[in-house]
Amino acid sequence: MKPTTEASSFRNNRNRSSTLPMRLSKNMAIENINQSIKQSFRNSKTTVDLNESQGSMIIKDRISFSRSRRSSTASGSKQPTSLYKRLLSNLKHGDDSMSDIISETSYDTSMSGLVTSSMGIGFRLNGANNTPTHKQEISELNNLVSQFMCCGFPIVVFDKKGCIVYMNRESEEMFGTFSFSVLGEDLVEVFMEDTILDIHTLIDDFLGFSMEDIEGVDRKNISLKNMPYELLSEEDKSKRRSHLSKERILKGKSITLNQFFTISTKLVPIKKKHEIHFCAYMKFVEFIDNEELNTIYENLDSVHVQITNASIVPIVAINDKGSVLVFNKAATLTFGYENSEIIGRNVKIICNRKDRMNHDMYLERFAKTEKKKILDRIKKVKGQTKDGKSIPVEIKISQIVKNGQSLFVAYFRDYKLLSNQDEQMTGIAEKIYPRNIAERLSMGQKIIDQVDGCSMLYCDLVGFTELSSTMPPKQVVSLLHSIFSNFDEICQKFKMEKIKTIGDSYFLASGLRNETSSVDHMIKGGLLMITTVNQFSESTGNSLQVRVGIHTSIGGDVIAAVVGKVKRTYDLFGSDVKIAQLMEMTGITNELHISNNTYKSIKSEKRKSLFIEKFKEGDEILMDKYAEPLQIPTNSWVTHNVLELLNRDKEKSIQQQ
Repeated sequence: MKPTTEASSFRNNRNRSSTLPMRLSKNMAIENINQSIKQSFRNSKTTVDLNESQGSMIIKDRISFSRSRRSSTASGSKQPTSLYKRLLSNLKHGDDSMSDIISETSYDTSMSGLVTSSMGIGFRLNGANNTPTHKQEISELNNLVSQFMCCGFPIVVFDKKGCIVYMNRESEEMFGTFSFSVLGEDLVEVFMEDTILDIHTLIDDFLGFSMEDIEGVDRKNISLKNMPYELLSEEDKSKRRSHLSKERILKGKSITLNQFFTISTKLVPIKKKHEIHFCAYMKFVEFIDNEELNTIYENLDSVHVQITNASIVPIVAINDKGSVLVFNKAATLTFGYENSEIIGRNVKIICNRKDRMNHDMYLERFAKTEKKKILDRIKKVKGQTKDGKSIPVEIKISQIVKNGQSLFVAYFRDYKLLSNQDEQMTGIAEKIYPRNIAERLSMGQKIIDQVDGCSMLYCDLVGFTELSSTMPPKQVVSLLHSIFSNFDEICQKFKMEKIKTIGDSYFLASGLRNETSSVDHMIKGGLLMITTVNQFSESTGNSLQVRVGIHTSIGGDVIAAVVGKVKRTYDLFGSDVKIAQLMEMTGITNELHISNNTYKSIKSEKRKSLFIEKFKEGDEILMDKYAEPLQIPTNSWVTHNVLELLNRDKEKSIQQQ
């Protein structure tokens, strides 16, 4: 019986302390009114409510949410009918913006009696221009808490992360716990998991993107749905507040009493130290019977959940709205969020900034098109930990359809922590070979592939040999590294595959993975290579130039293979490779020289117009390197003054801007 006595003593002391004068900066009259209201109506079970539209406090009969009241209500007892009428004289307040306080009496046990917005007093989320001082802020918050203490409805206040910051006496009785036990804890302590999911979805919808997320982003590209609350118009802010404060049925729980129940709830945004918090005004509805409870928790103790938590691979499951449903222990180790911190929140918080901006759009697009481009494929992305650190991870996403609803399960792996030596070698191989080739090599396969159709580009730096003789070797290598690094970026930009470099020559191809070879992309890449070398020449003051030759193989006369056992290289072989090399050798400096196959494959007529005919099939040409004339095996085409054309287009673009 001793614990019961201590608990009773604690409650009595707390009730006595709640009658002490509050430290409000309002005049003493308001302070005395608040105290008298709390003392008088606490005993008479009356509610003090706040009416935003009238700037008034409404005194209402209070429904007690104690366990004894619930049991009496369940047994059919009537609600109290006595009404308490009080009239508070209009009181002007010194230098703050608080409205005159008028009190009227009414009896209302419906949810319409709940506070529809707690912004009639204290901070206003509707964009008031008067920024409160620290003294006013403390005063207004104290006044708000005073209303929480005597309103008669259970109230829980939490931040945007779902961390509990305040509980009044009625909520303590309903959830069967003292506020001291749960302050600073997550909402999972008092609400069931499906309710946590609903609450976090509402918070995300209300707040939109954070200001940090949209830094440097054109606001025209941000949808109204994702626009940060701070940037909304007054009308749109009002719509979000209205949507947030709609009455909803949620599921609560009392861990200490082992009870589960449904509650009618309205959420209201409030501000504390310029941070938006959320106030849940609640009303008990009914208990959840054991059969329904078993249905809700039927999956929590299942084998697959236990296996998920035992996995060393981070696993995250979301619904079609992006809300996190599963976050196993390995995911906690990787991203830093505890399960209770992230369940119900949008998975965007572990995405990098770019993906965070677009993640909702990805889900919406999938729902409309159901194209499974990203499903069941391993992809390297950057994630973000709880402390804001960016980490490279591998991700594989699978879709699960349950009761007609799409769920998505993501399997992560920290790319820097590859689990074994073989995988580390595979990671290195992927930097040397094309990804699909590296994977096959790691499985011990021989690489000898016939390529049905591809385009190949040879690029040679003209004048590099002469230039290197006048420069220190280290400077020569540095210059070559800078140019070829730019060429690597061009390859990635236009989805081309770098094959190899030979001295000052660069060889690349596209269409090797059975995808359609994009000749137009290769033409763009070749032109950009010419522009890049020209810019290097202008910046360094040297006479470096470039020749670019392109040939497209159509008849499958190209073999892609990895040859040798030690320091193996991936290369292309066949007569079409020689034609590509010949196009480069017989080309003109700072121009593109292409074969007839390539010319015919160009889709853009504007791009075709850049070329004029160069050689006819069977033409012979003398070259210093060869004693015999070289015979041209195909008609060829070459650009004319392409640098001049590119510079002209660039100037037009600048003028239009």
